[in-house]
Amino acid sequence: MDAIHAKHHKLRNQAAKDFAKLNGWRLSDHNFSVTMLIRGDVAGPDDCWYCGPLGNSALFDHPLFFRQAQRLGRSVAIVSEPYNSAAELRKPTPVRFLPEQMA
Repeated sequence: MDAIHAKHHKLRNQAAKDFAKLNGWRLSDHNFSVTMLIRGDVAGPDDCWYCGPLGNSALFDHPLFFRQAQRLGRSVAIVSEPYNSAAELRKPTPVRFLPEQMA
């Protein structure tokens, strides 16, 4: 890994850890599936994030996985760059906020 990629990896990892801390989470050492995220599972047989109908790898690029801060924390978030972003930019998507987010 050259110096630029090493620096990028280090900064991305620190940003992920800072993001996790802001939310009371931790960066997961292991991937998990969208199904596990929906159920809030700690572990399970379907920890393949890119498998199954809810884990289409076309939805994710460079995903990061987050869990509750406890040692065996539940899965709480997958943060990713949209894989097919060029196609998605052609379709306007309305963004809605919860009332408490607007306060």
